[in-house]
Amino acid sequence: MKADVFRLAYLLGIRKGQLRRTCKRHVLINAGTWKLRWPGEETKGGKKTGQPHEIVLLDEALAIVQRAWANRLPDCEYLFHVGGKPLGPMLSELRRTCTALGIPYGRGKGIVFHDTRHSAVTNLVAASVPEVVAMTISGHADANVFRRYNVHRDEVQADALAKQTAYLAQQHDATRRPAPLPRVGEK
Repeated sequence: MKADVFRLAYLLGIRKGQLRRTCKRHVLINAGTWKLRWPGEETKGGKKTGQPHEIVLLDEALAIVQRAWANRLPDCEYLFHVGGKPLGPMLSELRRTCTALGIPYGRGKGIVFHDTRHSAVTNLVAASVPEVVAMTISGHADANVFRRYNVHRDEVQADALAKQTAYLAQQHDATRRPAPLPRVGEK
């Protein structure tokens, strides 16, 4: 269950606290469409804007939520839980995973849970998702804060420069003039 929460955070960029507080009432199922919807007053960004945070679920994110839904307990309000109890801070699990993978753990020297939020934003931007749409997924209310979460990666920059090269080549071809025709009597 906790691995699914990490993965969902990595895919969608949702804050750890918001995921830990996700209840069954936040899952909306309508004619085969699954959504997560938190009222504005229950999210950090929503407290600023008054807007709910709503995400349509597809693919892996949908599978994670459907798994949690299938494992829900009738007397537990939380979607993600361990034996009917809400998820704890998840620090020991992340520390243990980082140790097993040989990755440094801890703020300022390695990985922390909040890095999943940075990864989600970076991946959404790299996938050419418009900023305004990506912000609705991650729940960011402020575009300047959102932009700080986008970590520049070499392959993202390389892709952007390849697109620029193709564009410039196209522009060059469009402005190239045909060679003048020879005058009558010239070869």
